[in-house]
Amino acid sequence: MATPQNNKELIFVCAAFLVGDAIMLAISTQDIGYILFEYMFGHRDFFNDWRNLYLLASQLPDPNATHLYSPPVTWFMSLASKQMNYGASIFLFAVPIALLALALWRLSRDVFVALLVVCSYPFLFSVARGNMELHVFLLVFVGLLARAKNRNGLFFFLIFLASLVKPFALVFLLVAARHSWLRITAIAVASAIANLFLLYCLNNLGLEAIQRYFAAAQTYERLMVFGPGGDLFNNSFYIFFGKLVLGVRNPLALPMAEIISVALVSLTTLCSAWVLGFFDRTGDNISDSLEYITYMMLPIFLIWCIPVSADYRLCYFLLSVYFVICTGNRYFDDTTKVVLLLWYFLIISPKHFIYFGDELSGALRYDSLRAGLKYTLQSIVNPVLMFLLCPILVYALYRSRLKHQNTAFADQSQL
Repeated sequence: MATPQNNKELIFVCAAFLVGDAIMLAISTQDIGYILFEYMFGHRDFFNDWRNLYLLASQLPDPNATHLYSPPVTWFMSLASKQMNYGASIFLFAVPIALLALALWRLSRDVFVALLVVCSYPFLFSVARGNMELHVFLLVFVGLLARAKNRNGLFFFLIFLASLVKPFALVFLLVAARHSWLRITAIAVASAIANLFLLYCLNNLGLEAIQRYFAAAQTYERLMVFGPGGDLFNNSFYIFFGKLVLGVRNPLALPMAEIISVALVSLTTLCSAWVLGFFDRTGDNISDSLEYITYMMLPIFLIWCIPVSADYRLCYFLLSVYFVICTGNRYFDDTTKVVLLLWYFLIISPKHFIYFGDELSGALRYDSLRAGLKYTLQSIVNPVLMFLLCPILVYALYRSRLKHQNTAFADQSQL
């Protein structure tokens, strides 16, 4: 996948993100909050995710805690918390982000690719909260750019690093599935071994650490998935269809939401693969299909199909935005690209200006609503937008491919 020669579309998207940031900043100054995102979580909770990790790492895994981090992250931060104070630990969060953003610039040879990420709402929100989802996304994005530059060793290494923070990052190895099954298997096995070994070593607990970790996973499921802990700022289909439509107490809420969302994404993926000629089993068609699925379908799966999917995870749609811009008219015509970029902008932009508690509220201040908060407007709008995105992608891809075929047939007729 080549980098875009004309970056006007990148500049336009970056400018749109900056306008959205300015609106958020303007809102936060109208006696609603003190600084950016104040209206969402209050100034006392800034950088709270990183602070919790720093303070709790030496005590994890805790069967009664809702905080569930990967064993490598917990092990590393447990050591770091004993060697440095909290202020110094912030460099462990900030330096990798700066280096990876620089790598985006260098690999893409376009500063606007880095700005596409840095100007976006999920990047700013992740930094404000100190959430490591941002590190995973940047490792994946840099890795995919390295793959596009035929630097396969760097690609596999970065995906492996990302999997130590969030094991689901291994799904992005799909882009290399045509030629690299042995490498993919080796990386998946190495990641699993590293996670299990460091889990065993956590705080010198041995087998007890494994038992505690699985108990903590059950606590997380009870409080965050079935309970209210993961409701606020959630973008999943489960939060909309399972909890708002079917109801929290409905035992079919989670299975029905997961079956519908996974089935729709799977059907969309199969239809896209068919349009791209994946089942013709020719080399280029298979590679094109795997590339398309990696950039366009995996972000929908990771955000829409996972029951707890907070705003940090919206950053993966930046992969889709970059793909739509970068591939020119290879997959989509100009009109379709404009529609898709607008659609992604609507999804990525924050819509937390109306809160739903026991009753509808138009207040914009998080602190004044804390006791009754359950959902926001985004938990309704985003799942619907992603639901509609699936048929839009199939139609747009089919329309573009049909147009390319007609053009090619017309050219042959003239010869």
